[in-house]
Amino acid sequence: MLRQGGACGNITLTFGGDTTATIAHNASAATVLAALEALDSIDVGDVLVTGTDLTGSGLTITFTGQYDDTNVSDLTRTNSTTGGAGTATLTKTTDGANRDSIATSLG
Repeated sequence: MLRQGGACGNITLTFGGDTTATIAHNASAATVLAALEALDSIDVGDVLVTGTDLTGSGLTITFTGQYDDTNVSDLTRTNSTTGGAGTATLTKTTDGANRDSIATSLG
């Protein structure tokens, strides 16, 4: 679960050694999806991002596509306090070993 606490400013997400462009504290699921799909390590269709936005209940990122049946490396986040004093949290909710996908909840 990926979720912002307070008016946190911006975050970046890193996967497979690639880091996204800056993502706003209130980014929608579509914005986070686009940021992840812009990474060299993630192709279109490799992730699903569900939820409304980073505030409130947060977003869930599920790895699919080339990562089906793969225990993918962790998705990590970096907080920026620009624009506020809150923090984003990232919690891995399901390990991907022997599964069709792995869900990482951002919250």
